[in-house]
Amino acid sequence: MTRNKKTIYLALVVLAGGGFLIDRLFLGEPASADAEETPSAPPNRAKPRRTHPSRTPETSPQVADRSLSWLERLSDPPLVRNVFSPSSSMLRHYQKLRQEAKLKEEEDAGPQPGSPEAFEASHVLQATFVSEGTRLAVVDGKVLRLGRVLDGYRLSGIDSQQATFRRGRDRVTLSIPMPVTFDEGD
Repeated sequence: MTRNKKTIYLALVVLAGGGFLIDRLFLGEPASADAEETPSAPPNRAKPRRTHPSRTPETSPQVADRSLSWLERLSDPPLVRNVFSPSSSMLRHYQKLRQEAKLKEEEDAGPQPGSPEAFEASHVLQATFVSEGTRLAVVDGKVLRLGRVLDGYRLSGIDSQQATFRRGRDRVTLSIPMPVTFDEGD
């Protein structure tokens, strides 16, 4: 630092200290501020209206500064919103996220028990027998005739490669799985 800058710095420090001492020693102590306690407003409610001192002459003296007259023309503040509670748009957003998560969870869980998809996924058609007057299907090692019920579904039709089950309006067709064959080049 140059000598000129040091001199200016020292002068500013001396002036600030002198101003502080004059304020504390000669100008006196600050005036006390007596305020009435007001009950705090409950959350999510409007604060009580503030009255301007010029509106209540019996409780306070008139304001000497006329430049504050613009305060009287201002409207009351809007209702106070708790900043920690989510807004309605945020609530809708979070509800949408919950619904999407629930749908994804249902998709990941697989078919619902008792649904046609669950019936088809849990049973395997192993063989069929079709001749004049006799139709049989072997499902999960059990021999079933037309009209028999398996897990609430009635066997309604048997073809050479398929068996059809019905329950009300639901219809499930099980097919015999085709064996996987490999070419000799593989």
